[in-house]
Amino acid sequence: MKINEDYANKKEEFFQSQNAHGNGDVNVIELFSAVWRYKYVILFTTLLLMVVSLVLSSQMDKEYTAQALLAPSDKKSNSDLSALTGQFGGIASMAGLNLGQNQVDKSQLALAILTSNDFLIDFINKYDLKKKLFAVASYDPQTRTLKYDPEYFDESNNTWSDEKFGGREPSNQSAAKALKRGIEHEIIRESGLVSLSLHHRSPEIAASWLKLLVSELNARMKSRDILEAEKSISFLEEQLVKNQITEFRSALYGLIEEQTKVLMFADVKDDYVFEIIDTPLVPERPSSPNRILIVGVVTLFGLFLSIFISITRYYYLKHKDISRSI
Repeated sequence: MKINEDYANKKEEFFQSQNAHGNGDVNVIELFSAVWRYKYVILFTTLLLMVVSLVLSSQMDKEYTAQALLAPSDKKSNSDLSALTGQFGGIASMAGLNLGQNQVDKSQLALAILTSNDFLIDFINKYDLKKKLFAVASYDPQTRTLKYDPEYFDESNNTWSDEKFGGREPSNQSAAKALKRGIEHEIIRESGLVSLSLHHRSPEIAASWLKLLVSELNARMKSRDILEAEKSISFLEEQLVKNQITEFRSALYGLIEEQTKVLMFADVKDDYVFEIIDTPLVPERPSSPNRILIVGVVTLFGLFLSIFISITRYYYLKHKDISRSI
């Protein structure tokens, strides 16, 4: 009989304890008590993860980012051509000219060409960049030299690895894809300026490639417009020979004059599409990995995880002790 009374009393104490846990003040105090009880475990776990994140982040490959600010060049020649749209639109369409109708902004077209496979493949092959795209193992900031991974490229024999590439250099398509991943551009809406950046393990390479990209892009757009203007002038001159109508010939002369302006503008303008406002400098610090962010996130994760496990263990053991005593 006494055993039944003791069992009933302990059971009542257990339920009273459970009801007490519903009080917010008691819960907060008990949570703090649980954390304090396992404070050394929490401290050790947090410090351990912080040290691990420091070591791992220091072993990650560093990457540098060069940036340039570009301004679209003068579009006066396009405006002059657009002024002829109403008068000579029909004749221009015969010559394959676009005098303003559905005209694509030249700077936006240039940005599209910048990340096109054709342009990037030509750029990579012209400057022989595949080795620096695929085979770089590390960069020494003291000597400013690159070290190549022997698993990818045998520097002594100047040959590609048989294991990775079968003794042949990477394909043009894979090279263009690798370079494209390192290029970023953004059009600043307020000013219309273009922010262009390039990532690489070497800060010198990042800055030099970015300058070369802008230069080659201007040259590509210039040669493209020169070729179109020369073809248009040739066609228009043929039409002059065939047609003797005064009004028609006057229109043809106007179109030839505008195409000649395109040729003159291309001949005197080096920064044909983009003018560099802020020249890309060699970055002094790596842009990634962000060690402070990595260590901070991992440390906070370790802190919250250890606190959660400690509180869970505290209540599990307490519930287990109470259950045994009933």
